[in-house]
Amino acid sequence: MINKRRYKRLLNLENIISVRYRLGLRIRKKDALAVENINGGGIRLCLPEKVKVGTRMSIEIRLLGEKEALPAKGEVTWINEAEARKYPHICFDAGVRFIDIDPLSISKIYSYFQEHNLKINIV
Repeated sequence: MINKRRYKRLLNLENIISVRYRLGLRIRKKDALAVENINGGGIRLCLPEKVKVGTRMSIEIRLLGEKEALPAKGEVTWINEAEARKYPHICFDAGVRFIDIDPLSISKIYSYFQEHNLKINIV
């Protein structure tokens, strides 16, 4: 199988990255239940709600111990109900393609992992 990804994907992010998001024009932000992986092209989130493919969202990415959130905008490209045994409550896995993110933010994320000597899988 040929890997067609343009970016290296960071995995095993438990408690290292958190995400708050807002769908469309909603005012209220929600917390993603988990961040499964992230790369320069997008992010895989576990959401507490099912959303439609094509939904646009504003995203705030927070790295553990960092005060500044990294803003991004994305679009849901796929969504599936997660396996019940994987999470204690209902969760929807969602692939979100970044449509607007500062390249410096992506660089900060990769640098954070290197600086903290975090053991991660890069795929």
